Amino acid sequence: MNWRTENFALSGFDIPAIRVTTEKGFVMKNYAGTTYISHDAKPQLMDLLRSMGRSIMTVPALTNVAAPIAGHPDIQMCRMGVPEPAGCAGAVEEALPAKHWTDAPLFVPAPEELAQLTEKYPSDVAFCAACTGKYFLHNLKFTHPRLLSVAEQMGMRMIHVRQGYAKCSTVIVDRDSIITYDRGIAAPAEAAGMSVLLIRPGHIHLPGYDTGFIGGASGRVDDAVIFNGNLMGHPDGAAIRDFVLSRGLRCLWLEQFSLSDIGSIL
Repeated sequence: MNWRTENFALSGFDIPAIRVTTEKGFVMKNYAGTTYISHDAKPQLMDLLRSMGRSIMTVPALTNVAAPIAGHPDIQMCRMGVPEPAGCAGAVEEALPAKHWTDAPLFVPAPEELAQLTEKYPSDVAFCAACTGKYFLHNLKFTHPRLLSVAEQMGMRMIHVRQGYAKCSTVIVDRDSIITYDRGIAAPAEAAGMSVLLIRPGHIHLPGYDTGFIGGASGRVDDAVIFNGNLMGHPDGAAIRDFVLSRGLRCLWLEQFSLSDIGSIL
């Protein structure tokens, strides 16, 4: 696939970025090692990310979706894969210093596309796909056409699932591995050849709802899967940790507070 790249300032964010353009759309890829988190994220998470050498961008709240998820990154953008060892795209991941990892492209909708979201499901899930870089998991009936087109052009294998909140519901571990509580995601993912850890639902805090989602309480950053809160407070915490470690990655969490859904760590 042919890409056209140019430096530019990402609208709404005071950071440098590279715009990668295709015939039918574009994805965004910042080169500053930036992680995108909710404006509701706690200082402990920000401190951890900074200790890993990451810059932080808090995502502003939208006014056209439900208030509890208005500032959630996984509602407003889509990370198109996992970090890769620099210069080794597609290589087996190793524990490398942060400077040796390259972030996957970030799909950022245009303002007019975000304005089309509404409070009512499924009108708020157009960009909430779970992407490993190799697989694209979402309810494909609800995926925004431009996001779907970019994923197809990047060569991802499409996996249709019932869940519109696919990223919220899924921990992206590596290109072939995920963690989810949702059997409607686990079954088609396993059928496609993915490695899946199925865990118990619930046990995630999200103000305004009975429960949050494990994917929204996590994120892949460099050689680590980070959990926003005390992973060992989840009944499957040890199994989650062991699954991540078995993939040659670090598993990090914050013991100071309960696992909380903040719309993923992107």
